[in-house]
Amino acid sequence: MCAVVSYDETLVDTIKITVPVTGGDLQDGQVIQARYRLKDSDDCATGTWGVWSDIGEATYRDDDGTTTPSDNRFEVGDTITNMPTGFFGASLRGATMQQSGGVVTITINDEGYVETQDYRWTCDASVGCRVVDRVVELGTIVETER
Repeated sequence: MCAVVSYDETLVDTIKITVPVTGGDLQDGQVIQARYRLKDSDDCATGTWGVWSDIGEATYRDDDGTTTPSDNRFEVGDTITNMPTGFFGASLRGATMQQSGGVVTITINDEGYVETQDYRWTCDASVGCRVVDRVVELGTIVETER
């Protein structure tokens, strides 16, 4: 498929890629591979191809732009709705929680977690994870009910 691809460099080590697809092209959670093409014209027919690389997993987004998380996985831009708002009591392993000016930032190392009585949120990203006021800003968070 040759498609116009847009990207948003919101973080130094994260690029969000949006590709238009039609129903059935991708399944939620499917590993996505991509390769770049050094274009020498405005069409997709010419240029030199780069190597294939795994770039992540498909995350279904509804028409209104909200995410339907796959198996309780939360990606960059997703809101973790079961996470308490504000500064809350939790067990932390490989994680920190800070509040500044009313904004709560949780930083979690890969495989580290934040745990309450009801849920555990584990970081599944080698670069680590960051959650600001329940919104994932870096990495992938996996939510499990306890």
